[in-house]
Amino acid sequence: MKFTKFAVILLLAVIAAFGGAALRVRSFVDPEPQTIKDSISFIEESGSVNILLVGIDNVDGGRRADAIAFTSVDIDNKVVRLMSIPRDTRVQIPGRGWDKIGHAYAYGSLPLLLETVVNYLGQPINYYVLVNYDSFPSVINLLGGIEIDVERRMVYNDYAGKLFINIPKGRQVLDGKNALHYVRFRHDALGDIGRVERQQQFVQAVLKKVQSPAMIPKIPELVQKAIEMVQSDMTPAQALQLASYLRDLPPENMVFFTLPGKAAYISNL
Repeated sequence: MKFTKFAVILLLAVIAAFGGAALRVRSFVDPEPQTIKDSISFIEESGSVNILLVGIDNVDGGRRADAIAFTSVDIDNKVVRLMSIPRDTRVQIPGRGWDKIGHAYAYGSLPLLLETVVNYLGQPINYYVLVNYDSFPSVINLLGGIEIDVERRMVYNDYAGKLFINIPKGRQVLDGKNALHYVRFRHDALGDIGRVERQQQFVQAVLKKVQSPAMIPKIPELVQKAIEMVQSDMTPAQALQLASYLRDLPPENMVFFTLPGKAAYISNL
């Protein structure tokens, strides 16, 4: 498989798994420049493509949407906006009433989650990218780990869910297991909002490493692991078109933010 296809698959996997990041492949994707309209030939007349990125968590024996991000590719203005949606966001779930948005996937799988997000944001979703966390640690290990400056010691024990997090403070290279724990940790004062911020920082570090030519010898195994992680209704050709367009976007044209809100309990939610 060509490195271009590997880069797209791995990139989409990383983006979906961690709630968002800059899609930059640069020289790993078709180097010939294209106009925006030629590159994204499958866009709607509105001139934008909306993609829902979802990370699926199986840690408690069930399946839930652990990370959700609404990504809008503004073709006309050459801007990508990625909005992370905290999984505990209180929304109306069709047929269920008020509940946490992350529960929509558990209640009705991807179709119900898509319907819930569309109703809540009032925006259409053109494509989805769904990623299962199970293969994530092995992908990070193949990358040789990811260097992160951990802002505080992270400790959390969930015996029922068999989740045990213990990461020391400071700059370090996280292996696959600790990398997954880092992006999932939410047991501090900022809760889900702090976790979303860490996820975005982590993805930027991953993408920087993925762009390195040193990754080329690891392509075959990385491709297989990435494929195991990803499910999408975007065709390979569409993914390549999208990556080709996104490769040359400057960092300042990639905007990351979290859905505005505040922490509170309302009707036990």
